[in-house]
Amino acid sequence: MYGLNRPEAMRVVTIVIDAIHENWQEALAAARLTNWEGAQLLGSRILNPAVADDLPKSLSTVVNRRLSE
Repeated sequence: MYGLNRPEAMRVVTIVIDAIHENWQEALAAARLTNWEGAQLLGSRILNPAVADDLPKSLSTVVNRRLSE
């Protein structure tokens, strides 16, 4: 998909998910959101499990597992 093989795609997914988690508190502060407001976004609008819906089954399973960590 997108010219990436499975290991390359998983590397990109991991980098993006890690970046979101590592910078989440800073992003909330910049947006002037409370932790509660951020909790409402995380998993619903940001890192929603549905992002993996159109991926091949083998990749979507791994992505969803990674999102739930």
